[in-house]
Amino acid sequence: HHMSLDTKTSDFAREVKRAPVSGNLDAPEGGFDAIMQAVVCKEEIGWRDKARRLLVFSTDAGFHYAGDGKLGGIVTPNDGKCHMKNNMYTHSSILDYPSVSQINAKVKENSVNLIFAVTEEELHIYNQLSAAVEGSSAGKLSEDSSNVVQLVVNQYEAITKSWE
Repeated sequence: HHMSLDTKTSDFAREVKRAPVSGNLDAPEGGFDAIMQAVVCKEEIGWRDKARRLLVFSTDAGFHYAGDGKLGGIVTPNDGKCHMKNNMYTHSSILDYPSVSQINAKVKENSVNLIFAVTEEELHIYNQLSAAVEGSSAGKLSEDSSNVVQLVVNQYEAITKSWE
């Protein structure tokens, strides 16, 4: 988390350019931690009460889920609460990764629509995940990520059609 939600798109663009690109030692990523914190840390993120909430999760890898923390000696289940301080998740070495059902419950509870923008290699697993997370969708991200806006537009249209 680098900045709270804002209407200043130039600030957002600057933060994206400044964000360091890093890699993991293992193929799955800890994206469920990021999703959980983005969904439940309403004040820290800046979610408005009456806003339609879309969360875009972009990756080129699979994901860790509940139980995987045991490999690193982390046995305390994820509690589904906000643990962010100074824009950093503080419990990555304390709590296990969230489960799919926890992600689903928190997304529903907080009225967040989740978009998985993923590479072609990972699309099959995120399609399966999307089937288990209400209000989510998965889409193939182009090599240069230029279609991310279209993925958001498609999800937004799907949401509004389901309300008609």
